[in-house]
Amino acid sequence: MNRKGKLSLNNPETFDMLLKLVNKKLPEANTMYFGVREDLNVERLLASMESVKEAADIVAEALAAISEKVRKIKPEKLKNMNVEDFSNFLVKIMGPPSTLKDMSMRLQKGIEKRGGATKFIASMASVTRLIEYLLTGAKGFFIVIKQHAFDKEFKEKLKEKEEEAKSLYSYDVIGKMLADEEETPFREGVNVVFTDCFGRNYGFLIPVIIQEFLRTFNEGIIVLDDLPQPDVYSKVIQWIVNRPDEVEGCKLALFVPSAYLPTVEECVDSVRKMVSEKCIVFDMNSDFFHTLHERASATVHAWLYEKFFEMEEKRREGECYFIHHDAFEEVNWEVISLRKGKIERLRGIFRRIF
Repeated sequence: MNRKGKLSLNNPETFDMLLKLVNKKLPEANTMYFGVREDLNVERLLASMESVKEAADIVAEALAAISEKVRKIKPEKLKNMNVEDFSNFLVKIMGPPSTLKDMSMRLQKGIEKRGGATKFIASMASVTRLIEYLLTGAKGFFIVIKQHAFDKEFKEKLKEKEEEAKSLYSYDVIGKMLADEEETPFREGVNVVFTDCFGRNYGFLIPVIIQEFLRTFNEGIIVLDDLPQPDVYSKVIQWIVNRPDEVEGCKLALFVPSAYLPTVEECVDSVRKMVSEKCIVFDMNSDFFHTLHERASATVHAWLYEKFFEMEEKRREGECYFIHHDAFEEVNWEVISLRKGKIERLRGIFRRIF
């Protein structure tokens, strides 16, 4: 639902249109919305705090990634909370950092930027370098103290940050997505969930929805048409991609807009795993191209390079092609056109994938 443009589901008319389409094509589907909006005429999905507890490891890691007050959160802290406790905890860690915490985090970032603790220790070999390092750090400390103590505009921004945290994570807001009760919102059959929680503010809850589904069914297929904001939730993406390996009977299909993925290790590993056995590729960020062929022969590399070039030429002529990969088929790679009469071929591919 975070997609922009005319077809963004943040547009009420577009949402209503898609909802009608789902109801028409999947009349028996259990359709729900997960998020904080109140203007949608659809049943609300409430995930259980039990799912937060079961996904505590990744939720804690995700929260630490977006917090300006803490760098690490112990998963155990999340395992004995009710919704109100969780809300209070979120307000606390998502607020502005204190002066000392701000100093500490800026120093840590400075150390990381200069090469980490190893480089810092190495600098001690030179008195000149050590003095330079400490003076630069001291300058940063004075900037922090000055901002927190005397800069009126900065203090106002801190106040705004505090109010924003209260607004985003109050009990009334979090209570629209989480419940203390363990009553499952999912039913046998097809469950369709609309959510606008893929962004920074609530992306840490995507694993909770998935865990809620996996708690309900021993086997199931999860289809996601988006991923949590990659620049801050790369580890969450990795967690999602690993579900089929770690949960028996779980199958996963993802639509991945690779152009928006940062080339950090977690995302590269995730893409590598996503394309290793079965995938359909319409286009791909060139930074991830190697994941398609790194375990294949040089001829496959050359074939893929040539086919992407041909696909782009065809696209400019108004045709749509994609590359289909299935490691379990005799022909591992093929290019398929979506010209008239080829839709059944695509449907057959999806049936084989699942």
